[in-house]
Amino acid sequence: MKIKTILYIISIIFIVTSMLLVVEFPNSGRMNVIAGVIAPLGIILNIAACILSCNSKNSN
Repeated sequence: MKIKTILYIISIIFIVTSMLLVVEFPNSGRMNVIAGVIAPLGIILNIAACILSCNSKNSN
């Protein structure tokens, strides 16, 4: 698999995990902090995968 595909899959897993943590444990401060850390990481990885995808299209 290409690195952009792996980054995209991991970013989606991070974003979905953060949403599930907030939904499953709404009153837990610790889980909300963990979800708050995981969500931006997922977004950053998603942007990185998009940048890699755009760069690979331009180089071809």
